[in-house]
Amino acid sequence: MTFGRTRALWALSVGFSQGVNGILGPNGAGKTTLFRILTGSLRPTSGFVLWQGESLRDRNWMKKYQRQVGYLPQDPGWFEGFTVGELCAYFAELRGVPRSDRAKRVAHVIEVVGLGAEAKRRLKDLSGGQRRRAFIAQALVHDPAVVVLDEPTSGLDPIQRVQLRALVAELGRGRIVLLSTHLVEDVAQTAQRVFILDAGRLVWQGSPAELATVGWPTGDADGAVATAYERGFLSMIQGSGHDG
Repeated sequence: MTFGRTRALWALSVGFSQGVNGILGPNGAGKTTLFRILTGSLRPTSGFVLWQGESLRDRNWMKKYQRQVGYLPQDPGWFEGFTVGELCAYFAELRGVPRSDRAKRVAHVIEVVGLGAEAKRRLKDLSGGQRRRAFIAQALVHDPAVVVLDEPTSGLDPIQRVQLRALVAELGRGRIVLLSTHLVEDVAQTAQRVFILDAGRLVWQGSPAELATVGWPTGDADGAVATAYERGFLSMIQGSGHDG
C-alpha cells in the first residue's frame, strides 16, 4: 500500500482466525492503514483481501463483507450530543438493521458492554472508558462476524484499560476480533494470536506465550524495566531496524 512515494504496507501476507488477534506496532507502523483496508474504507494499491475464499475486489462481495464488519476507529468523531441509545440506534439504521429489530439490538449491545444504566446519558457526560464502551456497542449493533478495534484503550486510565481488556476478551468468543494497539499488555492479556508490524512490514507473529520467551539482548539496561511481553516486542522492533 503506497501513498505517493510513501510505502505504508508492503510484503504483508497474514491470516486472521476466530478469537482476539492483536496487532502490535509503534506509531507509524501501518496498523491504521491495515485496518482501513480490512474494513473496506481504503482500497490497496496492490495485493488483495480474501474473505471466505473470495476476493474483496469484487464489489458485490465487498458489500456483503462490510455488512459483517463492526468498526471502532481510533478517532470515532464527535457524537457528544448523542445519548448511548441514540448513538447505537443511529448506527443500527446505517448498517441496515431491520426497523423491527433495532430497539432490541440496541438494548442488547448496550447491556453487552455494561452500559445498561447509562443508555439515556449523553456521551459528553460519560467517562473516557464509558465512551469507548459506547462506541464498541455501536460496532456490535448489527451482530458482525468481524470486529475491528483501532487503539480502543488509548487515553484510558489503568482501571479503565483493564475493564476494557476484559470486554475485548469476551467479544472474541465466537467472532474474529482485530485489536490494534501500541500497548503490549493490551494484547498479551486478551489475544490468542499476536502480529507485530514495523515500518509497514510484518516482523513477527505467534502467541502471547511465545512472545514472552523471545527475550532481550543480554546487558541492555532498557530491558530491565520491561515485562517479558514488552521485552519480546522491543526485541522484534529492534531486530527489524526500528530506531525508536
